[in-house]
Amino acid sequence: MIDIHTHILPGLDDGARSWEEAVAMARGAVKDGIEAVVATPHIYEATSITPQEICEKTRQFQTLLDGQGIKLRVLPGAEVYLAIDLPDRLREGRLQTIADGCRYLLVEFPFGLLPLYTTEVLFELQAGGVIPIIAHPERNESVQKDPNRLYNMIQKGMLAQLTGGSLRGNFGARVERTAKLLLRHNLVQILASDGHRADRRRVLLGKASCSVSDMAGPETAQAMAVANPRKITQGILFDAKDPKAVRGLTGVAHKVAFRAL
Repeated sequence: MIDIHTHILPGLDDGARSWEEAVAMARGAVKDGIEAVVATPHIYEATSITPQEICEKTRQFQTLLDGQGIKLRVLPGAEVYLAIDLPDRLREGRLQTIADGCRYLLVEFPFGLLPLYTTEVLFELQAGGVIPIIAHPERNESVQKDPNRLYNMIQKGMLAQLTGGSLRGNFGARVERTAKLLLRHNLVQILASDGHRADRRRVLLGKASCSVSDMAGPETAQAMAVANPRKITQGILFDAKDPKAVRGLTGVAHKVAFRAL
């Protein structure tokens, strides 16, 4: 398996607190069957972390793991918070793409309502040559209220990453219901851990992959945890399952439909 969303590099955000914890996270990932991870520290508007710093710290970590015989490949990336100036920062070379491949960019939505400029910014990123991957859309309030907001984005060629813990209720019942709904409607194409620590929110995908297999079939699980992430890290375009619009989910009907899942 390949995990494209982790906070495994220490000292850059709210993820690993030390090199020792980062190594422990890596050991756990390998034990779980993960062969490669993308290090995706949070990048906000005011963050001074540069792509050069991310790449250098990734190289340091890979050297450390190699020296200890830990068979995990670490690639550079970032989880970039949605902001109106993202297209400008992309043109200026200030955004770290996944695996430094200049093809895919992991974009984090706010947990509340989406800003009015969301679609415009994502389209501008596409026009700039990158494919936005929306991180954990199941945790966004606008998507929870109207999953077709995400459907419209996927229809336009964007991708979405489901967090494994969301399927197990780690972020609450509403997030869990939304995650399952998105999965059943082919609105998520990648499974990732969003791992932050060695003792909680770990870099693990095995159980989540089994959950996807149970709900959507083994082929979908293999695509989301192995095939699609591999192509993303290689900068390769790929065809995903056709997304399905979610019908009749407004107001009370929305809640009733969720309970039926």
